Amino acid sequence: MPISWRRGIYYSNDVIEKYNTIIQKFCREKSIPFLELKDILGIKDLDDGLHPNSQGHAKIFRKVKQFLIDEKIV
Repeated sequence: MPISWRRGIYYSNDVIEKYNTIIQKFCREKSIPFLELKDILGIKDLDDGLHPNSQGHAKIFRKVKQFLIDEKIV
């Protein structure tokens, strides 16, 4: 996704993928529930290609809410 205020620069998910993998592994080893959110938002859910808009936040809310219910956390 191009950065709107800087031509020729793009957001990359490579670093996010690395951190996600590390956190997911840690959670699995410690038996901590892990919620995958990386694929839930589409381009229409982001204001600037990075930050969720109200529609994106609503999708995240519904996913987190259901996860907390399913895991009997709330």
